[in-house]
Amino acid sequence: NMAVGAKDGTASFQVARTIGHSSLYGLGDDEVREQVTVQLRQLDSVSDVMAPIDVIKIDVEGAELDVIRGAKKILSGSPECVVVAEFGPSHLRRAGVSVEDWFSEFTGHGFGYYGIAEPSGNLYRVDLRWVASQHSVNILFVRPGARIEKKLLNQLKLLLEP
Repeated sequence: NMAVGAKDGTASFQVARTIGHSSLYGLGDDEVREQVTVQLRQLDSVSDVMAPIDVIKIDVEGAELDVIRGAKKILSGSPECVVVAEFGPSHLRRAGVSVEDWFSEFTGHGFGYYGIAEPSGNLYRVDLRWVASQHSVNILFVRPGARIEKKLLNQLKLLLEP
């Protein structure tokens, strides 16, 4: 059992009654089924493989920035890497992170972003005020001008609105 974060160590992991809501960040007492101690590792230290990474999917109930902060080597060595991260305003509130700071962490690594419309998978431009009012949205982070961005935009419809 292991969690990915900003630094190596150990952490308390709250296992939620709804397993997909489990988190390193505090849940309400009525939501926690049990609390366990897990090994915490940076994504950069999980693998010795130094090949570029194509895709990172993050769904960690508020700990997205911890994952990104522990993946600096991977991100700098993978210019074509895309990241798909679940954005949930309630998760950010638990983690004490603002919407603007959440997106800034990704743009600081050179990423632009699009919302992913469900179930079509089409992309749309994200308005931060609108996305902050949603329950949960998957966001595609891709570096502008990357080959994969051109390919995605050619294959998927870019919607004007979600």
